Amino acid sequence: MDYSQIIFLLIMTASIVLFMTNWLRVDMVGILIILSLGITGLITTSEALSGFSSEPAIIVAAVFILSAGLARTGATDVIGSFLTKISGKSETIANLVIMTGVALMSAVTHHLMVTAMMLPIVMNICRKRNFSSSRMLIPMATAASLGTTLTLIGAPAFLLANQIIQRSGAEPLKLFSVAQVGLPLVLASFVVITALRWLLPEKTGKTSEDERFKHSHISTEIIVPEGSRWIGKKLEELKADTKERFQILALFRDDKSIFKDRDGTLLQENDVLLVETNSDELVSIEEKMGLALRAFKKYGSQTEGKDNTSLAGQENNILEAVIGPQSNFIGRNLSQINFFSRYGVVVVALWRKAGWIREKLSQVTLREGDLIVLWGPQEKLENVSEHPGFLVFLPFHGQSKKRRLIPLAFSIMAFSILAASFGWLPAHISFLAGAALMVLTGCIDMEKAYESVE
Repeated sequence: MDYSQIIFLLIMTASIVLFMTNWLRVDMVGILIILSLGITGLITTSEALSGFSSEPAIIVAAVFILSAGLARTGATDVIGSFLTKISGKSETIANLVIMTGVALMSAVTHHLMVTAMMLPIVMNICRKRNFSSSRMLIPMATAASLGTTLTLIGAPAFLLANQIIQRSGAEPLKLFSVAQVGLPLVLASFVVITALRWLLPEKTGKTSEDERFKHSHISTEIIVPEGSRWIGKKLEELKADTKERFQILALFRDDKSIFKDRDGTLLQENDVLLVETNSDELVSIEEKMGLALRAFKKYGSQTEGKDNTSLAGQENNILEAVIGPQSNFIGRNLSQINFFSRYGVVVVALWRKAGWIREKLSQVTLREGDLIVLWGPQEKLENVSEHPGFLVFLPFHGQSKKRRLIPLAFSIMAFSILAASFGWLPAHISFLAGAALMVLTGCIDMEKAYESVE
């Protein structure tokens, strides 16, 4: 039995085991079989993907999944925050920084996803620094389109042209072959846009509906669980590590607030932190980062028999409720009302338009107009939605980010680009392998991967 036969038997055995045990989805196993046969050389890469319409289609779909993996882990947020910090207070410098970053990202991911990711970031910069949004968004969108001329995978047209070149028997293009024309084009466009920026319309747009309903100052409680990596570390270390995610307002230990030398306090198991965060970060808090939502630790295992520790993936079980005028909840705190015992739902966060929250959520006296975030089984939420004490109910808008996987997502993207650039693997195999790794490592689930391609 030669080497190729042994490899084939190993691949076949592993495939049968995966099909029988359902450790992985059937579609993922199928992709892994194709990659294994192609990478090991048992079949040619063209044979491996002969059942698909074209290799360029595979690359485009894989790039969508890679881009979505970066977005779902929060890697794109890191890039956006970095660009925001170095953009400065000058509109011209901010434009150049954003256009450069967007062009580079569009070269290796899909320009539509880059534009969508950067839209709220650019709008936020415009609001903070009183820039005209049209004079920032138009150059940004232009840079996203022109950035596709820097690499072979930037635009489907290049991939199709490369496929025709290969079929004619000529040497195929490399990943950065088109940059010889694309880079001067991008640089020239930067000069033209900067010089003629005053010709652009000066308008200010509105925030998108999804962004408008996301809360940026929502209060919740997180707890230091058993085995947390933060036990024994100073509070100031936690603040420094999480400053981009939430603001720590208070620290409670044994139901008492700690004020003296708070930043130098060594964290202990079951310490409770009152934090102010946004909707996205609320659903991203999980025990794997060494912290957990206090409400979940207290009530999660009592709800539907599940040991819930995170809101991620439970958007259908979350509802926002506004306290109405003359509600019988006004003047009472959450501890007195006890939503879990009465209604079977858990209050995980509270938003108040005016005023500061500095006490434990269970002791906060509710006011008219307060908004509380409720989590629980759908039938329980439907029952509580009929309560006359609430003025209105809103769907929850928040997207979880697996931030602990950011280094992994960046590594997978880098591997895909390098493998294609240096010819270690054919481009379509390299990016398909990267997309598969994004799913296998949990950077993105299979449903979200399909959605990104759609």
